[in-house]
Amino acid sequence: WLLSRLVLGWATPVALRGTFTPLTPEDLPAAPRRMRSDPLHGQAIALWEAELVRAAAGKASVLSGVLWPVARGTMLQSSVLLVLSGLLNSVARPLLLRAAIRAMRPDVPLERGLCLAGALAATLLLETWSKTQGMHLTGDVAILRACSAVMQLVSLKAGRLRTGSGSEGVEQTLLGKDMIGVAEFARFLPMLLIAAVSLVGGLVVLFITAGLSGGVGVLVMTSTLIISIPLGKKSKQWQAAMLKASEGTTAATREILDGVKVVKFMGWEAAYLDLVGKKRAVELGYLRMYRMAVNIVVQIGRASPVIATLSTCLVLGATTPLKADVVLPIISLFQSLRVPFIMLPMSLQIVVMIQVAAKRASAYLQLPEQPPPMPVPPTSHGQALVAFQDATLCWPKAVGGAAAEAGAVGRGGKGGGKG
Repeated sequence: WLLSRLVLGWATPVALRGTFTPLTPEDLPAAPRRMRSDPLHGQAIALWEAELVRAAAGKASVLSGVLWPVARGTMLQSSVLLVLSGLLNSVARPLLLRAAIRAMRPDVPLERGLCLAGALAATLLLETWSKTQGMHLTGDVAILRACSAVMQLVSLKAGRLRTGSGSEGVEQTLLGKDMIGVAEFARFLPMLLIAAVSLVGGLVVLFITAGLSGGVGVLVMTSTLIISIPLGKKSKQWQAAMLKASEGTTAATREILDGVKVVKFMGWEAAYLDLVGKKRAVELGYLRMYRMAVNIVVQIGRASPVIATLSTCLVLGATTPLKADVVLPIISLFQSLRVPFIMLPMSLQIVVMIQVAAKRASAYLQLPEQPPPMPVPPTSHGQALVAFQDATLCWPKAVGGAAAEAGAVGRGGKGGGKG
């Protein structure tokens, strides 16, 4: 079983069968229980009802009450693989690289060098596999379950929402931009755990390899993180304002579509076009500022490893002669540290986006609902539910110009009938 999971051997029979004959649903393996919608949606409804009971009025959180319980099991499984990948990337690989370079000296036996090279290759393979599997479990399975659960709650709420409680088009914004849009970014959230492990392990190995000279590069990369924090806070405000403006644009567009006959008859096309253009301009203004903040954070993180490596090598070369078994591991380490110093600022943006989307979904799910329908009063056997007096019941004529009427017209006194 383990070997089949490692090499995806379970897909081989399906691929061979599909090569010669068209595949049918019976040929494909059944979806695992954790990916089926029926138990997931029932679990989401039960979790949200429990959260409404637990939290104070208007304070229920879909993030802690639904999203985390739904994705918790899968995320804990992937955490083990992601931690392993981070340690192999930041600790095992630089140390094995330094040992392999030192084993190239003439006085070292060839067998030792070959063993170190094989261990380095196995480390790279295991690192890639654990990272891929961990990213899949959290970035695909867990995020998909969480989005599906919230979408089910929003869809049910839309059918029970009291008229006038929510803004026009809020459901489309929640499902399209908040859920699906944020899910695309949330797929990179597993990198946060890899970044944290790589940061701790990489710093330890860096100071062992380069000494205090490595602190210069760390200082350069730390400064990028400090710069990113205020940008992340500001982008949160811009994202919330952008989503609010998007609801206004959607509401104006739906108003045009719902009353298109009146708009055309009264000649209001230009006025409505100007209205939608102004609302869209406000939305794009916030979107532009939000995207600019995100791109600045990402670009600073990408440039910092190169500058940090250069700074460390300059300081180290001014104090001691540079050697291959020191410089090459330093380059590898800063490339490993590139992940945390890029992903930590980027993860801040992702966490902010998830918080904003979850807060908006929580607020929508707690809007007032329609009152329950009045119960039908019980009746005894033979008593009529509906009574007609001086009533006219008629049916329209049959379509197609038939001469005879398709209905009947009746007039009379008191009458009753069971319904």
